[in-house]
Amino acid sequence: MFTEEAITYLIVFLIPIAFLPILACFTSFRRYGAYSFLATLLKGKEAKCITEQHIRDALRKKSLEEALESFAETELGTYISERSATIKTYDDIETLVFKYLSKDYSSIKIYLPKDSLILYNVYIEKYDLFNIKQIIRRLVSKSLHKVNFVPLGKIFESGLLSKLKESTSIDDVVSIIRQAGLYDYSMIIEEAQPKLSSEREAYRARVLLEKRLDEKYLSKLVNTSLKLKGKEQMLPAIGSLIDLNLINIVVRSIVAKNQREVADIIPEVYYILTKEGIRSLLDSKSLEEFSEKLEQTSYSDIGKRIVDIYRATGDVLLIEKEILDYALSKIKENVSTALHTPAVLLHYFLTKEKEIKLTLLFFRLFFQKIPYEKYLPYLKIGGSRVER
Repeated sequence: MFTEEAITYLIVFLIPIAFLPILACFTSFRRYGAYSFLATLLKGKEAKCITEQHIRDALRKKSLEEALESFAETELGTYISERSATIKTYDDIETLVFKYLSKDYSSIKIYLPKDSLILYNVYIEKYDLFNIKQIIRRLVSKSLHKVNFVPLGKIFESGLLSKLKESTSIDDVVSIIRQAGLYDYSMIIEEAQPKLSSEREAYRARVLLEKRLDEKYLSKLVNTSLKLKGKEQMLPAIGSLIDLNLINIVVRSIVAKNQREVADIIPEVYYILTKEGIRSLLDSKSLEEFSEKLEQTSYSDIGKRIVDIYRATGDVLLIEKEILDYALSKIKENVSTALHTPAVLLHYFLTKEKEIKLTLLFFRLFFQKIPYEKYLPYLKIGGSRVER
């Protein structure tokens, strides 16, 4: 039998020590368990994405029904197939894929740990800006044409997207944006409002407004990535994505021969590139000159690739997919060492956006009956270029 002193000793000293490993495990689970679950969940969903191989198979099919069979084992493919009766045009597909993306993001949001939720809430503002730009363009131009919105972003999640669609003034837009908690963007729009109302200054004011909105978003995204775990993986990916988007804009401006106009409205948020570097690229008289200048930067390989794709296909969607591939490569090799950080969520965002661009590319080729053969070399399998 234990004496009273022995029992007291056990209670005060030994039992607490015995519980230390259990407490450590519990603390570790609280810290890492949610991220381990999230990483497993997202990895499983990525395995069910539409890939280049699916697109290559679908391009060879004769009918929509046969093409959809190529996507049968994917989540997005299943979603589209279940609604195939509603598909008549490319616009129908565009509507469906963004509805799917909205549903998908909603399904993962509930599982996000605190840091990942912070990244999620900033990242999805890109869709708010898309919708805001659409309605402001309509109001400034006094257009009666239908405006296409995407069911994503904080305005959508706040149940205010229908109100945004029905806006009849900039004041309405500002009010809705504030209700959705997007105060920093509402302040920028308010500052531009007097010039937006002036017929003589409206167009210029609108494009400069869009530039300022983009700069605010990109700055928020970079600053957020610096504050979260996994910044070593996220910052290079986000920074490269920003730089490569600028390169994409420059390529299109060179082809359209409107570099001078673009120089004043291109967002001035960079990672490795600089303002002077972008100005130099915009001064290029040809894509060859552009590629030569890009040789002096870290993006020489992707620059050649973008020029190659544009010359072969002239397809912006394919270029944007290539940019996402490059950004994914910036974090893919390190994600396995950053499973307990928001880097896994960023990887998932880029993977889903790549899937959407691939899917839209296929359906545009399908509905417009564009010969697909020249696209095959640029649809990779296993991360390497596939030659015909």
